[in-house]
Amino acid sequence: MSESHFMSVFKEVTGLSFLKYLNHYRVERAQAMLTHSDDSMKNICQEVGFCDQSYFGAVFRKVVGLTPAEYRRRIKSNGIPELPRVHQESSLDRVREKQLQATSRQGSRQGGEFLATGTIGPTLVVNR
Repeated sequence: MSESHFMSVFKEVTGLSFLKYLNHYRVERAQAMLTHSDDSMKNICQEVGFCDQSYFGAVFRKVVGLTPAEYRRRIKSNGIPELPRVHQESSLDRVREKQLQATSRQGSRQGGEFLATGTIGPTLVVNR
């Protein structure tokens, strides 16, 4: 499967570009790490797959509405706060719902691609 075909199938199935989906997934993992660990921002940034800490901060802020440091401060001072966007209704939850709809539409059809969500994260499954 070519990269461009993958990208178009991914967007058709999920409604999001692959990069947007990946960034939302990484931000959700970062939120969990910020909540449950005292790891440094640099370690969290690298652990969730961002090479550049500035880019990580910019993506996190765009998705959550807070910088990673602000998010951690709210968690530490208030316990689990009323969280902006990502935790209220996760875009990944919407994608997972679309995945289920797409797989149910496929039924027993042979061939094709669909997304399945495992315990680690999204997986593209190709039926042969």
